[in-house]
Amino acid sequence: MNILITGGSGFLGSEITNLLSKNNNIYIYDINKNKNKNKKTIFYVRGNINNINNISKCIKKYNIDTLFHLAAAIGVKKTEENPSNVIKINVEGTLNLLNSIKGSNIKRIIFASSSEIYGEGNNKKVVEADQPKPKSIYAHSKIIGEQFFKMYAKLHNIEYKIVRFFNVCGKGQKNDFVISKFANFINHNKDLTIYGNGNQIRSFCHVKDAANGFVKVLIKGHKNETYNIGNNSEPISMKNLAKKMINISKKKIKIKKIRFELSDRSATREIYYRVPELKKIKNHTNYIPKINLNSIIAEFFKK
Repeated sequence: MNILITGGSGFLGSEITNLLSKNNNIYIYDINKNKNKNKKTIFYVRGNINNINNISKCIKKYNIDTLFHLAAAIGVKKTEENPSNVIKINVEGTLNLLNSIKGSNIKRIIFASSSEIYGEGNNKKVVEADQPKPKSIYAHSKIIGEQFFKMYAKLHNIEYKIVRFFNVCGKGQKNDFVISKFANFINHNKDLTIYGNGNQIRSFCHVKDAANGFVKVLIKGHKNETYNIGNNSEPISMKNLAKKMINISKKKIKIKKIRFELSDRSATREIYYRVPELKKIKNHTNYIPKINLNSIIAEFFKK
């Protein structure tokens, strides 16, 4: 396959690129240069997804037949602070990308969505058929992106797949995300902060498992389907995550509770339980995440 990956230089995009580059030509379309040293099957094209002409030229020049759309403005806090940027990148950028592939040889498109679209899980694992209950601008933008992909695929008779990622993490991730943020604080001997009572439940998935799930959906996933990708084997509260990370680090770090008003969300917009149901992806692709939480955390403290 000749695969174009928007956002392919990112944390998750780089892992997906590594997995697929052995048997496919990968063209990374990103504003940031990819650090991968495999120059035989991985090619970098600098570009912005809002530039329709540039994307179109790239797709035709390299005879792209498969498109992965990972490029996005991410992070609840950052997107809430700059909603116009979310609209420009996640909404207008996605529509521009789809418009740029008209008349091309692209046969399949995959959209990287987010578990954020589900909103509150209400103490149950969320399934793909659950009604979205978004609580952030970022979540709304991902729902719109999903609808754009479905609409375009139907109009142009192209195969689509949508993947919703749940709390992907691993060493090398930006410090905006909870495990990498906690690890950074611990490594700098700073107190950890949790919001409210710290009982918010999450379930974390290593980036290698997430990338493997993505590739399995590409190869074995059913046409025009939506899949959760994550690891639901070890749901954990934020206060227990903080304790676990401190124990594994073998440092003496304090945990402080702070008001929701000082967090990324207010108390009414917080998501208290978010864990994926993975029966569908397991049944269709045999996807099973392998890296446990202790191993994920230990990566951050290896010297």
